[in-house]
Amino acid sequence: LKRLVLIELHQLASIWNKDPTGTFVLENLQIIHITRCSSMKYLFTHSVAEKLYQLNELKLEGCEMLETVVDNGSTKTIEFPKLSKVEFKSLSSLIGFYHHVEIPRLKTLIIEKCPMLQEFTSSFATTGASFTIEGESFSELNEVKIDSCDRLICVISSRTLQELRNLKKLIVSHCNALKMVFNIYEEISYSNTELLQHLDELILTNLPKLTHIINKKVVRLCQKMQILQVSQYKCELLIEVFNLKDDKLDYNIQEMLPQLKALTLSSLRRLTYLWNKEPQVPFFTNLVSLYIVHCGTLKSLFSLSNVKNLGKLKLLKLYNCEKIEEVISNEKSENMSISFPLMECLVLKNLPKLVNFCQQNGTFNCPNLQIVRVINIPNMETFSRGNLNMPLLRSVHIQFAKKIWLGSLNKTISYMHKDPELPMVRVASRLLQEAKEATIPTKFSETNKLHFEDLPNLRSLSSGETIELPSLEHVIVNHCPNLKKFACTILQDLFSTIIEYNIGDTEELSKVIDNLQPSHFTNLISFSAKSCDERINKFLSLLIKRSKKLQVIIIEQCKTLEHLFDLEELMPDENGFGKYFTQMKTMVLIELHQLAHIWNKDPTGIFVLENLQIIHIKSCSSLKYLFTPSAAEKLSQLNELKLEGCEMLETVVDNGITKTIKFPTLSKVEFKSLSSLIRFYHHVEFPRLKTLMIEKCPMLEEFTSGFATTDESFTIEGESFSELNEVKIDSCGKLICVVSSRTLQELGNLKKLMVSHCNALKMIFNIHGEISYSNTELLQHLDELILTNLPKLTHIINKKVVRFCQKMQILRVSQCESIDWLPISLMLRHMEISNCGALEKILMFDKEEGKATFSQLKFIFLENLINLSIVFPFASEFPSLEILKIKNCPTLMTFVEVSNELKDLQESCVSSYFFPNSVSFELKFLIFISMCVYMINM
Repeated sequence: LKRLVLIELHQLASIWNKDPTGTFVLENLQIIHITRCSSMKYLFTHSVAEKLYQLNELKLEGCEMLETVVDNGSTKTIEFPKLSKVEFKSLSSLIGFYHHVEIPRLKTLIIEKCPMLQEFTSSFATTGASFTIEGESFSELNEVKIDSCDRLICVISSRTLQELRNLKKLIVSHCNALKMVFNIYEEISYSNTELLQHLDELILTNLPKLTHIINKKVVRLCQKMQILQVSQYKCELLIEVFNLKDDKLDYNIQEMLPQLKALTLSSLRRLTYLWNKEPQVPFFTNLVSLYIVHCGTLKSLFSLSNVKNLGKLKLLKLYNCEKIEEVISNEKSENMSISFPLMECLVLKNLPKLVNFCQQNGTFNCPNLQIVRVINIPNMETFSRGNLNMPLLRSVHIQFAKKIWLGSLNKTISYMHKDPELPMVRVASRLLQEAKEATIPTKFSETNKLHFEDLPNLRSLSSGETIELPSLEHVIVNHCPNLKKFACTILQDLFSTIIEYNIGDTEELSKVIDNLQPSHFTNLISFSAKSCDERINKFLSLLIKRSKKLQVIIIEQCKTLEHLFDLEELMPDENGFGKYFTQMKTMVLIELHQLAHIWNKDPTGIFVLENLQIIHIKSCSSLKYLFTPSAAEKLSQLNELKLEGCEMLETVVDNGITKTIKFPTLSKVEFKSLSSLIRFYHHVEFPRLKTLMIEKCPMLEEFTSGFATTDESFTIEGESFSELNEVKIDSCGKLICVVSSRTLQELGNLKKLMVSHCNALKMIFNIHGEISYSNTELLQHLDELILTNLPKLTHIINKKVVRFCQKMQILRVSQCESIDWLPISLMLRHMEISNCGALEKILMFDKEEGKATFSQLKFIFLENLINLSIVFPFASEFPSLEILKIKNCPTLMTFVEVSNELKDLQESCVSSYFFPNSVSFELKFLIFISMCVYMINM
């Protein structure tokens, strides 16, 4: 036995009713998870704990009465040599793990919501600091998280902290009594000892009585720390973060916290300064991110002389610090340059007393600064008194997605101070030179794509009279209402060369139509339009005649006429092949609510449909059908059809005639949320269809004749579904049957079938012809069958067939209250059956076939099967079974049916064992929940 999981066994007081030592093999147990077993007071006796040599992971949660993990009847030390992960969560009575324990391989320790915890073990997570951790007990500990343990005074009490040399991450939060993180007993040499040398992340949150991180003044502490976060709304004691009053120059230290990359200080109400004495050595030399918020007493961050240490700082955020007056103080009135060579982003928000960033007259260098956000800084008149070198900065964010810019940061800040109610515009410049610098250059010799989005003040593409874009192929213009000189200022006719054009603005579309030249859009391959009005119809009519290379049309959220393409003035081709849009391959229509028809007359002979491969139509609520039969017959290359949210759609092909239509290359069909759909078409063939998905089509009467139908009298025809691989049908409330067929041989390639939430469905497969029991193998490739919430389902198939789904590997059946028979497969790997009230036996074998070996079956889950009495028939074997979970099956007394010979014996000899002697396992994971099991016999 390697894994033991117990969940919600509320009566369970002990795992064993006597000491299992010598009876139960404990030496191989590796994983123990116990959740919400509310009567347990301890897990192991001392003798049992000593046998857990291989225990690797221990998780305990929600066990309200649990006081200790190991009963404290002995005083001996216990070692768990392989235990690497311990998680204790919501153990409201837990006092401790065990008083003397060694865990030399422990890497992760998580303790959460254990309010009565007095000590995890002696000297670790403790209410007393008089003991120390021993030897190598925690030498490999890598990560510690302690939360909501209200009695703890100290996290670690140690002689030297050398025992924690591999600790990398420490998180302590919401421990109301905690006064100290590390308590060291012995004296520490200042010059040589480096403590917690691998700790790179320290997070302390809401520790109102915390006065010290460590009780010794040690310079070489956490020298490799990269992330430091201190955050606590109730902290009334922390005045400085770093105590340097006793700092000495002879400590032989080169720099402080050289690996620190992220520092966050949050909600420290009394924080007055970062340190109480200026550091005498370099500090924070690798700091990348500094975030300070809700520190109401802080007046400044750094002195001018120490800014040189912050050469790698990229991000600085200051929020809601009511008393901060300057970020960099200059008490000595020095005039020296400030440089943040890597600074990219600066955010100053809700700082009511901030006057400027720094009061100095030297140059302020930020060569990489690109983002500045300044919000609610009423007293800031200028950013800095000296010159500013910020070549990449071109705007100041003053609200979400709102910017302003007046040539420099100082001018912009000054303007904001004088006019706090300034208009929210994207670009504001009063100087002509600055405007010219901001415009687009007049020549882009290699540019092949232009994209203009949400530019309400853009009037011209260039301030020059001409522009050359010889390589331009793609143009996107969305929401630029004032763009006046787009087409007429271009020397080289860009609309004659582009191959992709996306537009999202009606006014711009009108300008394009009004300035259209004969050569425009003749090379267009892809066109998309969004948020345009009825003029999109006129534009499409123009494209029909000139865009012979067009392959992709995407129209989204446009107010169209009742039709999209006007074919009235176009004459059909004499031979019926069509002559417009000859290369069209993809058509996508989204949210065209006025659209009742794609064409205003039959497109056959006009619109070339033979090359159309992909059709996606979504939320076109006025469409009643897509194609006439004559148009559908032309879709010889259609490969993918997706329809969604078209409320009025009743059929895909209009049912005007009764002839069969064939889609020879259609391989994928998806129908979703078509509330009025009745059928695809009454007679249709899909010889290459591989994937069919139908979801939320409550009025569906039949997908096509014999398939997903309310009428069992018809059958599917010929090779219609011979390559069908995957079927999913969900929430089709009228369907009675999924497949009505003569032999099911038409579905020879079906691999995956999912049917769910079809309230009227009675049968999956309805076979009309006679089936030979011995020779016929049906659905020989079906390897996954999932049936969910089919309350009237009584049969998977209407014939009793032995060779049915012989290769099925995954079987999931849930909420099928009327089902009385399920198919068998010796190839099964995964089986889940739940909430099937009529089920008494799961899999039925022909007894003449003898022993049944489920050689690949690894996972079984049975839940809420109130009439289930036997799972498998006699002579079943499970050589690969690893996980068995059974929940609330009150009548289930035995896993495998007892043989006739054993039935003749006295009932007392056989009936008490859930697993008869004929069954053997090598289970790794066994879970019984809410079961009336008396004896297991494994």
